[in-house]
Amino acid sequence: MSKEVFFVLLTAILFTTHEPVSKLIAGDISPYAITAIRFFIGSLVCLPLSVREVKRNYIKLGWRDFLVLGGLGVLDICISMVLLQVAVKKADSPALISIIFSLNSIITILLSAIVFKSKLTLVKVIGIVLCVVGVFASTDIGSGSNIESVILAILAAATFSVYTILCKKYMAKFSGVIQTGISFFMGSVVLLLALFVGGFDIVGGISGSNIGELLYLSVVVTGV
Repeated sequence: MSKEVFFVLLTAILFTTHEPVSKLIAGDISPYAITAIRFFIGSLVCLPLSVREVKRNYIKLGWRDFLVLGGLGVLDICISMVLLQVAVKKADSPALISIIFSLNSIITILLSAIVFKSKLTLVKVIGIVLCVVGVFASTDIGSGSNIESVILAILAAATFSVYTILCKKYMAKFSGVIQTGISFFMGSVVLLLALFVGGFDIVGGISGSNIGELLYLSVVVTGV
């Protein structure tokens, strides 16, 4: 198994635990606070690697670079991940949101065809159709349940796909390691500041009974 495939599989396995673990503490901690805290702590795990990558490759980061990285962080954390976390809180089942969010891979394929002129082969088209059918069958929209959470999850998937495409576009200068650490840090700081200015109780609801789950989401799911 190649290193790249291993990392993809590890990421997939860890990220599938996000929704169910988040649901465990959704009644105690605000989805906005969960998102801000987990990405801030997660960024602290990633930042040392980002700094090392910058120094090792003698990369000079100007204000435009930080503007791009900050914008990516805001798009991912303040918009996409907040939408996802709110969807988890409102949904009856965290598995439902996980299935819906998987639409981001389909949207990313379509956006790649537009932005990078990637060829849409027959196999890809068939795969997209089957995935869409599977997602809608799993959400049971006909019953009228979870409509709000489904819409939020779809919006989260769509904005995450845009984030993915923009990351790929700027990957020529910034490696994934640099992008992740710096954009996570800047995006989480923006969200924390927004919550603080808005008079939001960021640490409200955090206790000994849920700190383990929050740290798991922060260090393992987000950082690792």
